[in-house]
Amino acid sequence: MHKTYIGFRHGRTSVDKVEVYVVTQETLDDVGREYPLHHHLRHSPDGFNWGYGGSGPAELARSILIDFLGNDRVSGSLYQQFKTHLIAKIRQDTTHWRMPHTMIEVFLALPEIQAIDRWLDDADFPPTMDDDDRFDPEAWFADQEAQNRALKDRYNMVRAIP
Repeated sequence: MHKTYIGFRHGRTSVDKVEVYVVTQETLDDVGREYPLHHHLRHSPDGFNWGYGGSGPAELARSILIDFLGNDRVSGSLYQQFKTHLIAKIRQDTTHWRMPHTMIEVFLALPEIQAIDRWLDDADFPPTMDDDDRFDPEAWFADQEAQNRALKDRYNMVRAIP
């Protein structure tokens, strides 16, 4: 599936309302479907923004990566770098921008991004268990590490494609 993120600013200043949509396509010829990017609130109750290094751009970076990677545990190390590399560099007075999935894949394949130790924050610890479950901390930590490695490896492969 191909995703493109599209941002709109209703005006030319950082205080004007912004909207971000996701267009998904099964193939590049497909018309696709559009939905608003979900705001995963952590930094900015005012919502998304771009063009500088503040909380609105951090919120946008985090929400795009959560949508793109399909995991709401995206680490601060990863989305702050995404903000710095891409979101903060969109001109602040831009009223319309597009970010295709390939741009995100290239970002994730960068050596300095692959070098980030953890792309995902650990799941809740200790995990919720049924009464008859036995908790194995070593297995839990190994599983968290395996999830991080699998995610990083998936995008490390992008560099191998000619």
